[in-house]
Amino acid sequence: MSDISDGDLQMIIESDKKNLDAVKFHTLILESINDVIGISSQKSGIIFLTPSVQRETGWFSENMISKNIFDLAHKEDFSAIKSALDRLEQENEVAFEWRSRKESGEYGWVEIVVKNVTSAEDNCVYRIFSCRNIQRRKELEAELLKTTEELSNLNKMKDKFFSIIAHDLKNPLFSLITLTEFMQLQLAKLSKTEISEFLNQMNDTAKNSFILLENLLEWAKSQSGSIDFNPEIVSIEKVIYDCWKLAKSQAMNKSINITMDIQNNLSAFADYKMLCTIVRNIISNAIKYSKEKGQIRISASQQANYVIIKIEDNGIGMSREQLKYLFSVDPRKLINIAPAQHGSGLGLILCKEFIERHNGKMEVESSIGKGSSFILKFPLIADSTDK
Repeated sequence: MSDISDGDLQMIIESDKKNLDAVKFHTLILESINDVIGISSQKSGIIFLTPSVQRETGWFSENMISKNIFDLAHKEDFSAIKSALDRLEQENEVAFEWRSRKESGEYGWVEIVVKNVTSAEDNCVYRIFSCRNIQRRKELEAELLKTTEELSNLNKMKDKFFSIIAHDLKNPLFSLITLTEFMQLQLAKLSKTEISEFLNQMNDTAKNSFILLENLLEWAKSQSGSIDFNPEIVSIEKVIYDCWKLAKSQAMNKSINITMDIQNNLSAFADYKMLCTIVRNIISNAIKYSKEKGQIRISASQQANYVIIKIEDNGIGMSREQLKYLFSVDPRKLINIAPAQHGSGLGLILCKEFIERHNGKMEVESSIGKGSSFILKFPLIADSTDK
């Protein structure tokens, strides 16, 4: 505890007041604050700045004298500053944010409050302003905005994920349950041919459900950023033949003829699993939307700096309207598709994302009743250094 009495403390305060006059008090205050306080006039520009200007911006006060706000502001902020200063004439005090150039040439965000004050001595109007460094606040706001957008995207992904599960995965499973229940009840009455047909339907439904589930899981991983991307030298012939083996029975069930024309020793710098997912999805779609005894042609060749994989069918085709919404879940892309063929469209969305991950391209050509062509472009091995 201090032994100084209230009377002694008052004497000390009075003594300090005598030793520090008003000017010294003001100087002490101005030198200790972090905000930059200044005075400017419309004719002369800046005429006074607190010493804090050097700490905050690197500028010496004398180097700032006669400058105006537009000498220091970022060009993109000119319009906002002019608007605020125009309001100052009516409102007498305004506050706004802008980017101020430091002595180093870098720009930093500041918040400024400007007020018009009329001097009683010369009847001139001066602008008193106070600038506060808000760079860190702006950075935090940007981080918060980014986090908010990421959370919003994750919520949309979650909603889409459950929507697909509820609709596209539920329907084929319901079909399986219905078929198996029917067979249980009617097994004694069914012929071998009918049983074989039902088993084929069940097999197709199970395969389609598996492909959808696989796409769903791959898409979910890609959206969350947890999917691995491991590009390497990949044999295009191996990728296509591996995908063809998986689609072979699906094509045989519809008596679809698949022909291949693959350039020898053709390779690309790609992630094998992703490339297989892309090719498998497009071949599966070509079979799905082809008519009985249809034709599918798969070709691969080198053109310029790309490996081109082309998958063509002579199926139902698509209109310009459908092509517009092809890589979305918009129902307008299903205009001429039979309900039994409806899907989530997730496979193609996943294909597009995977191709873009490779810095590749996908082009689609199609017309109603004449079929569709999907052209996939992947970088050659020579481009691997750019990855």
